[in-house]
Amino acid sequence: MPDPGGCRPDWHPDEAAACHISDLTTVDIPALAALEKDCFPRPWSGPAYAESLARPGTGGFTATRINKDLFTGFVFFGIITDEMHIYKLAVAESYRHRGIGTRLMTAAMELAYRREIRWILLEFRESNRPASRFYRQLGFFASGRRNQYYDNQEDAILMTKTMKEACHGNSNRH
Repeated sequence: MPDPGGCRPDWHPDEAAACHISDLTTVDIPALAALEKDCFPRPWSGPAYAESLARPGTGGFTATRINKDLFTGFVFFGIITDEMHIYKLAVAESYRHRGIGTRLMTAAMELAYRREIRWILLEFRESNRPASRFYRQLGFFASGRRNQYYDNQEDAILMTKTMKEACHGNSNRH
């Protein structure tokens, strides 16, 4: 598992400690929807998130600057039987490359481990090369492609992470 602290040596010490990861709640939806508009070409609306969050198995985590109460990122997912589907991961542009995305994904992976999830699945636009590198660093592998999936006819790249510890009931985490 990646370091849950998400610390990087190039961080200012205040930044490494000033981000709090917490469960996503309906109170977070307006901030989440606002960040969504800044991060994605076809953003989901606040009502779409509220409707999704009301479904069983759907949840997420938020990253917030503690001292400024500033919403800096989120991960949104759904759990279906023994699979976790990462629907969205977003970090405010001014807070990228500071370990926040890693901390959010680590929180999701740790939840998957505790719930004995076998696979974590996600997809992203083929042109999103930083996403490919990021997810590979977290142990995901390319598992497929959806041709012309997005409205601009761009392909979606599918990635999967096998949660081997959960699959084999092994309590020794690596």
